[in-house]
Amino acid sequence: MIYQSNRKFRLWAYTVSHSSLLLRSEMKFVDQEDYSENVSWNIDIEFWAVSYIDTAHVLPGLIMSEITGTILPQRIRQKTTTGQKVYEIESGGVKYYIIAGGVLVGENKWENEDRIFNYSMNLKHDNILAIG
Repeated sequence: MIYQSNRKFRLWAYTVSHSSLLLRSEMKFVDQEDYSENVSWNIDIEFWAVSYIDTAHVLPGLIMSEITGTILPQRIRQKTTTGQKVYEIESGGVKYYIIAGGVLVGENKWENEDRIFNYSMNLKHDNILAIG
């Protein structure tokens, strides 16, 4: 397992030109009803070199793992290429798949930014939770 969270994530953005995918659990502000210290920051799951996306728009909690070999579903195995990884995201009892070059999970307090992972921008997270 690479990462697990009970927070709600949304498919935030996909950029074709950079093959980048961002899933975000958006931070809450003090004046919002459901605010707590546990949701006072964003959690971003950023994939790069994305070649396949099979995920729901909203993920109410998730468990993300990298999977390989014989446990790959046949429909996913046919889509893999050399140098890419297959990420399985389980949410609400359903399994979704993303094929990408890698993933980074980070916390930040960026407000209202539709930011996509981009190496050349040298943007930093406040805290890196996982890299896979």
